[in-house]
Amino acid sequence: MYKKLSAPQVVQIELSSLCPNNCQHCYNFWRNKGDNKGCSLEGSPNMSINQIEAIMDQLIEYRIFHIILTGGEPLLNKNVLFRAIEKAKENGITTSINSTLTTLNDRDCAKLKKLEVSIVMTSILGPNPGIHDQLVEKHGAFQQTVEGINLLQKFNVPVAINMVVTKKNKMYILETMHLAKELGLKSFNCTRAGCPGNCKDFNKYSLDVTEFRQYLKDLRSYGLEEGLNTDALSSYPFCGVKEIDEYKNLSKRRCMAGINTVAISATGDVRPCTHLDKDYGNMLAENLDEIWDRMTEWRDGSLIPSICKACKVLPWCGGGCRMEAKMRSGSLSELDPYSLPENSDTVYNLLKKRKVEEIEIPPKVKVNPKIRWRPESFGAAMFLGTRLACYLNNDGIKLFTELAEYKDLTREVFIEKCNIIGEGFAEGLVHKKVMMPSTN
Repeated sequence: MYKKLSAPQVVQIELSSLCPNNCQHCYNFWRNKGDNKGCSLEGSPNMSINQIEAIMDQLIEYRIFHIILTGGEPLLNKNVLFRAIEKAKENGITTSINSTLTTLNDRDCAKLKKLEVSIVMTSILGPNPGIHDQLVEKHGAFQQTVEGINLLQKFNVPVAINMVVTKKNKMYILETMHLAKELGLKSFNCTRAGCPGNCKDFNKYSLDVTEFRQYLKDLRSYGLEEGLNTDALSSYPFCGVKEIDEYKNLSKRRCMAGINTVAISATGDVRPCTHLDKDYGNMLAENLDEIWDRMTEWRDGSLIPSICKACKVLPWCGGGCRMEAKMRSGSLSELDPYSLPENSDTVYNLLKKRKVEEIEIPPKVKVNPKIRWRPESFGAAMFLGTRLACYLNNDGIKLFTELAEYKDLTREVFIEKCNIIGEGFAEGLVHKKVMMPSTN
């Protein structure tokens, strides 16, 4: 179903299984309810310097493009956090951080700026301390997070927020969006809570399908009203969203667990995604490629529900969230509970009606110097910033390496060379920002 990559492209590393908060919706399956230290892993709750060195050595060897440093709370393991970022930067790997911003100080921000961290993501669950602190079960948490956001902005470190939506706070989306705007943020992420792997009953938190669709409508309409770019950080089944043409950012997302991403726990265990409660090996005991090969079921369609396999929307959608399916039905291969298959024809027609964006090729172009790429059996994976740009086949990467030898090319020469691959290939390279305007 998916191309087999030599290794993942993006890796999340849980540097600590400790957290100052005890969020009611926390997806970390190893969290114990009522224990604000949040650790039920065997061994040390924090990854050690020696362990992060060993893991980073492998990520460098397998040419990983981007790492997300998370937890628990990564700032509770600062020495390891900064060593991971330093080593990544030395080897051309971009980094981002997921954090509550607890214990963040001026010195930390100065380091993050110097090390060129791509972005720091934090969670705000409501517009005021009364709501946020209750949901994270820690007094003063809201103030700490807001102060952390202000501090990051003071040092010009990119920061973004995500509101995790449950039954408890779905009515505060607009007010929380107001807060984001007051904090000077230009975007607002808002994601429905997923059922944690250690939860027997999530019904008092989890949105039902009607609430899910209403949350999406609220997010879109409020975003337009406030002038904020809105998005969610999880993939949703397109048939559950239905009006997919109104949610352009959501239509770019599908689950990449075990396809181009993995998560590594504080003890080195490797899982396809952070939510999953099953590991496929340990990076402190074996090589990443061996573990990666065991995740074939996530790439070959084995876990896709039969009704999704027959759906025309599957190439865009990917079938929704496998862990959400497991927690509701007991099986990874069941239907995502937010799926509404009766909407699939409507969604397909909307997708097919999309206008192809007309790409104008500049008078002169050059290879984007920020493009990173890795050879694959089928050609290459091209990466830009923190995201995949595109895949190229063997002919495409051969042409790309030829183009990279030029300081710039005229539009006519560029199109002529690209037409050897196929009509529209030149426009595709410009659209994906593999090629960019040259001012030479």
